[in-house]
Amino acid sequence: MFLSVFLAQLFGIYLLITGLYYILRYDQIEEVLTDFYSSPALRVTSAVISLLIGLIIILSHSVWVLNWPLLITLIGYLSFAKGILNLFYPELARDWYGKMSPTILKSIGWITMVFGAVLIYCGFIL
Repeated sequence: MFLSVFLAQLFGIYLLITGLYYILRYDQIEEVLTDFYSSPALRVTSAVISLLIGLIIILSHSVWVLNWPLLITLIGYLSFAKGILNLFYPELARDWYGKMSPTILKSIGWITMVFGAVLIYCGFIL
C-alpha cells in the first residue's frame, strides 16, 4: 500500500502541474510538439523514458482492483503505450497531436487536472 500512496502523490502532483500547463499555455504546445517531432534524438530519448517509467510501474504496481490504485496501474500502461507509439510510430503520434485544437488541449488539461486532484486526495488524505 505504501507504493500506491507514494505513486499517487507523485503522479497526482505531476498530473496537476501538467494539466495546468495544458490549460494556461496551450498556445505553446504546438511549437513544443513541432520542435519535439523534428528532433529524432529528443523523440527517442523521450520514448525510452516513457517506456522505462511504464515498465517500472507495470512490474512494481500491477494492481487490478476496482479502486483508486487502478489509476496508477493504468498510468503505467499508458506510459508504456506512449513510449511504443513515439518510438515505432512517430509520424502517427505527430499527426494525432497535430490535429488537436485549443479546445481539445484545454479539455485534456482539465481531465488531467481532475485525475491529478483525485490522486492527490488519495495519496495525501486517504
